Amino acid sequence: MALMCLALLLNRSGYYAWRHCRDPLRAQENRLLSEQIAEIFDTSRASYGSPRIHAVLRSRGLRVGRNRVGR
Repeated sequence: MALMCLALLLNRSGYYAWRHCRDPLRAQENRLLSEQIAEIFDTSRASYGSPRIHAVLRSRGLRVGRNRVGR
């Protein structure tokens, strides 16, 4: 491990901290966003598509792109 960190110019402690990290911030945001999208979709009785869901999220104050909501 020490040789790999030396070759990549990394600290061993930084590598181990990264390895034991839970989820990246983007993954946590995606999980929360997916829950909100599912809640909006269920509330609309499965009639809202991504443009309307995007509009509802924007009205709630979330800054999220329409393509991200569609994915």
